[in-house]
Amino acid sequence: MFTDAYGKTRPTKRSEDEGLAKWAIEAKAPHVTIPLDARIQLAEGALRAMSLTHGFAPIVLVVGHGASTVNNPYDTGLACGACGGHTGEANARVAATILNDTAVREGLVPRGINIPGDTWFVAAQHDTTTDEVALFDLAIVPSERLGQLDDL
Repeated sequence: MFTDAYGKTRPTKRSEDEGLAKWAIEAKAPHVTIPLDARIQLAEGALRAMSLTHGFAPIVLVVGHGASTVNNPYDTGLACGACGGHTGEANARVAATILNDTAVREGLVPRGINIPGDTWFVAAQHDTTTDEVALFDLAIVPSERLGQLDDL
């Protein structure tokens, strides 16, 4: 437990990535087919709920949570209750995709939310049992943000 807590060991890999090559894991970025008006409304609602309507950083993490466990019939109890016993990965990834959409950002301006063009939203997930944070969809992060993401 001590070595797991300090990131020295981990009994299992993330099950959803098991057996996938690194390029395949990075290529799982979501494709959102929600109509534009609905995406704008979702983005506005999420940002206002977080009181994030101005002062955007160059990189904004959208972090869901979940838990990794092995051979535990109650594992969904460790995941996100708001996500129906699933992890928050899908919600974080879709939210980041919507918030990075140029058309959505343009639609937010008349609603009083102006996201700077150099702000990039990155989806992540906090594993509450290992305290590990996994970043998603790194293959689509603009190259000028990669150094800042490494620093973060």
